[in-house]
Amino acid sequence: MTPEEIIAECEKFGVKFKVVNNRLSPVGNLSLDFVKFSHTLIPYKQQLIDYIKTNFPEDVKTAESKERPKPVMVQNTPDARVQRLRIPCIHLGPSIEKAAGCNCAGKVIHECKVYGKCRRAGSPTEDVPAVCTSCDSYVASA
Repeated sequence: MTPEEIIAECEKFGVKFKVVNNRLSPVGNLSLDFVKFSHTLIPYKQQLIDYIKTNFPEDVKTAESKERPKPVMVQNTPDARVQRLRIPCIHLGPSIEKAAGCNCAGKVIHECKVYGKCRRAGSPTEDVPAVCTSCDSYVASA
């Protein structure tokens, strides 16, 4: 796929990409269908970043701080899923709302820098498309 084709497909989902610290950041309606589609874009990631930097400089952001903690990658195994509950993901933002009828801290809905919304545990839904314990984008904070 060309960057133009990728951007056109993403617009059908109501999603636009920005480049933040040389990483793609989706903005818009991050539905479960879009999340599934976005996994097919991984081979085109750098090509899309370069295209956005060249053609849409207003969508490129660089953090003022150049020092970032080094991410720690964690495998998706049963033991790793427990570790994912102990160590928050670097993409995990503040809590947005508590899940109805559940006092479990893992099911609290959080902002997510990758998917828009996520939970630390449970199952993905159309409204909350990502769950840290099974997320392919999970990176442990150091």
